[in-house]
Formats: sequence, C-alpha cells, structure tokens
Amino acid sequence: MTRIAGALALFALTPSSHAIDVDFSGFASVVAGRTFGNCQSGSMAPHYDGECTHYIADWGHAGVYTEDWDVNPESRVGLQWTAKFTPTVSGTAQVTGRLSRAQKASLEWAYLSYTG
Repeated sequence: MTRIAGALALFALTPSSHAIDVDFSGFASVVAGRTFGNCQSGSMAPHYDGECTHYIADWGHAGVYTEDWDVNPESRVGLQWTAKFTPTVSGTAQVTGRLSRAQKASLEWAYLSYTG
C-alpha cells in the first residue's frame, strides 16, 4: 500500500494546468443468514470442532453460517476512491471492512490507468 500511496502522491505533485478530479463512493451490505435441516457433524477447520456447521458462504473471509441467525459472515462496508490526475492517468482504490471479528479493514484492490 505504501508504493501505491507514493505513486499517487507523485502524480498529485506533478505540475499540471488542471485540477485533480476526485470522486468517492461507498457501499454497505448487511446479509443475514442461518441454516436449516439436518446437522452434518464433522470438522471443516479446527476452529469449528464440536460445532454443527452447515454452510460455508465465503471461506476466504471466514464466512460460515450455522443454525443461529448471524450477520457477520458476509456483511461488509466499502469505500472506493477514484482520482483523475491528468487527462490520461487515473487511479482507483477500494477499501472494505467486514463485521467478522477475524477481519479488519483492508485494501481490496488498487490500480493506475493510462489511456493513450
């Protein structure tokens, strides 16, 4: 993230005859879920030993639903930042945060674009 910030700062400090156009947008999704039906015992991961886990919604972000209602597995908020530095160079970055205690806010992706 430091390299990206440095590159963006470099473009921001470059003399130009126009202002930098910056846009912010955001989103939030609150997703509630639970499982129904017969319990299928068995361990998917050591953290879930002894529990009756039913559905993995998002394994990469610890999104696992059980028989209790829960909003943590898939709910998240995000902020997207887009800046047009010159008529040909722009940058976009997205930061998201999840409700799960195992997750923190993180840079999901960032890129610079050049249009020739």
